[in-house]
Formats: sequence, structure tokens, C-alpha cells
Amino acid sequence: MASFSIRVLDTDLVFSTDASPGQVEKARKLVEEKYTSLGLQNFRSTIGREKLMLSLALSLADDLIQMNEQLERLVKELEEYNKRLKK
Repeated sequence: MASFSIRVLDTDLVFSTDASPGQVEKARKLVEEKYTSLGLQNFRSTIGREKLMLSLALSLADDLIQMNEQLERLVKELEEYNKRLKK
């Protein structure tokens, strides 16, 4: 397991993971891009860091849920297509 030391949203973070350095960098960029796209930096001084991070986490979780639902629909469509081909 590799150990990483990175800076995310002005916070230093040290952790261990089986992810590759490229994956860690992609994840860091995704978090920072989502933070910016949500405009959370505009609320940093008014609602506190914990609430900002929770808002960010919930938004990313919602993205993941939506993508999983889309993937499930696509898998079902492929299964139905394969059934039709076998007939």
C-alpha cells in the first residue's frame, strides 16, 4: 500500500491507499473541480469548513448514485438487446 501526502482545498492530507498516483491525482482534481463548480468557496467564511465538506461529499455521492442508476439502466438495455438477438 502506497503512502501519499497531498494538498486538497488548502488542506494537507497524508494517507495510504492501493490506488495509483494517477488515480489519487484524478480524485484530487475531481474534488477541487466539484468544489469550484458548486461555488462553495463563496460560502467558506459563513457556514464553516465542516458543512462545506459535507455539502461537497453529498454532491459527489449524488453524482455517484446517478451514474450507478444510469449504468444499471444501460445494463438492463443490453440484457434485453441480447435476449432479442438470441430469439
